[in-house]
Amino acid sequence: MPRETTDRPDAAVDDDSVDDPAARADTDADDEATDAPEAGGPASFPDIAGLRYEQAREELVGIVATLEAGQAPLEDSMRLWRRGEALAAHCAQWLDGAQAEIEQATGRAR
Repeated sequence: MPRETTDRPDAAVDDDSVDDPAARADTDADDEATDAPEAGGPASFPDIAGLRYEQAREELVGIVATLEAGQAPLEDSMRLWRRGEALAAHCAQWLDGAQAEIEQATGRAR
């Protein structure tokens, strides 16, 4: 197949590479990696936002017990750890909100 060239020899483009699914897959994977939410961030676990404090805490306690047992494979342990971090952050938000509400109701500010 003919090659398109520009003034720069290193800028040559092979026409076949544009239609090559493997070339597109590599590009798509790069795009997904940069567009993906931060691992373990709140966007990674949208179901957590709907949990009540007690539900999130109970799940977090279970995750901690599983991780402390040390029997899960590394990949599973990392997934659990990330979810645990998100659950802990969710619980902290609940507690911060409750504290602010109590302080407001009692007239005490932090």
